[in-house]
Amino acid sequence: MNTVNRYGVLMSILISLCCVSSVQSAELGDPAAPLKIEKWVKGDPVDFESKKVLVVEFWATWCGPCRTSIPHLTELQEKYKNDVVFIGVSDEPAATVAPYVKEMGDKMNYTVAVDKNRKTHDGYMKAYDQNGIPTAFIVDKNRNVAWLGHPMADLDNILSQVIEGTYDIQLAKRAMKAEQNLPKYFDLVKAGDDSDARTLGDEILKHANKNAGLLNQFAWFILTMPDLPDRDLELAMEVAQAAYDASKGNSAMIADTYARAFYELGNLEKAIHYQQ
Repeated sequence: MNTVNRYGVLMSILISLCCVSSVQSAELGDPAAPLKIEKWVKGDPVDFESKKVLVVEFWATWCGPCRTSIPHLTELQEKYKNDVVFIGVSDEPAATVAPYVKEMGDKMNYTVAVDKNRKTHDGYMKAYDQNGIPTAFIVDKNRNVAWLGHPMADLDNILSQVIEGTYDIQLAKRAMKAEQNLPKYFDLVKAGDDSDARTLGDEILKHANKNAGLLNQFAWFILTMPDLPDRDLELAMEVAQAAYDASKGNSAMIADTYARAFYELGNLEKAIHYQQ
């Protein structure tokens, strides 16, 4: 992913987080709401009682970031086809959704459904105070909500853990709290509250734990977000290194962020090393 597209995706994640309430009426680990579907536009109707993991993703035909995430969801559906069913849910009329899905063709190769009077939306988006799309929910085999977030964030990594049975819901709850604090951190920086910003930044780093995707987002925003009056490059390096360690050096995107942190701190030798 080139720098422009990457920044656009990450910015859409941050914007969606700005719309999230600090208090949620539902929590990770709660039972998932049943799917209330008016029409299955693509794919077979999904048996909610099946033992497969579900990814319920809310999107719309008019949503630019949704269009960006569609090929990624298709790739993940193919990768996890034996264990996971992906469902793209729109609250638009079927007459609007169907032509769009047809136009996308194989780029949108997973189940697509139209919400019934926004009942599915209410059971997921409204229940978890989510206002931005695209937003994906992972529903585990026990039909509990295991994770929610932007589908381009850390969906692949979390899915593999849920399938393997290594997913830690308590760590996930702390990571969600850290993610929800990202907009507040940048508000503090822009307001010139450097001390409070650093305190919150350290808290985000702590709660994010080994969530490589979240850590990488945080570091990249510190390093590249326009109009920041002051960049805490030391914090950016700590976060970028934590992301790199959590990914075990296997993510090109995370290595790129790590290299950028070295570059900004003037260590060109290491910047070149990790960029290569």
